[in-house]
Amino acid sequence: MRASGKHLVLAAALITACGTRDSAFSSANSPAAHRLAGSWVIRMRLERLRFEQIAQSEAAAREVHGTVALVANHWLESGTRPYPSNYGSYDIDFRGLGFDPRASGRAPRLEAQVHGRDSVDIILEPDANEHLHLRGSWISDSIVGHWSLEAERTGGDAAGSFALTRQHSP
Repeated sequence: MRASGKHLVLAAALITACGTRDSAFSSANSPAAHRLAGSWVIRMRLERLRFEQIAQSEAAAREVHGTVALVANHWLESGTRPYPSNYGSYDIDFRGLGFDPRASGRAPRLEAQVHGRDSVDIILEPDANEHLHLRGSWISDSIVGHWSLEAERTGGDAAGSFALTRQHSP
């Protein structure tokens, strides 16, 4: 029996889809994705708001704390971006920083991607016009780095530093 052109195209598409799903599954099962999974306490400090540097004394006062929860991604597809290794939610009150990227009435969400053994990218509100991008590195059992508010419109940007520390059960 001879396969038609349509069947070959369909078979190639299925193999490609399965390969993509398998790579997403293996990314979710990687030691780095499992290391990132869990509940974290986050501390975010504002260093720049609307192109203006914040004085160090004011930056200490413009600090917020919250919680981030991550699970390994076995199912979430993210379109044109690479599959995230982890996804989850967060509870952070951004009013102290002068902005709020969350959409009103929607649950806050995030996607994370581990890179190698020591780098992590986390995007809060990945599908929104205004989202927070955290780029950090593992230091012992914490993740430390910088964040930036990335907006489609000019004038809404901000940046600063952050630290994620694993939250231990009471």
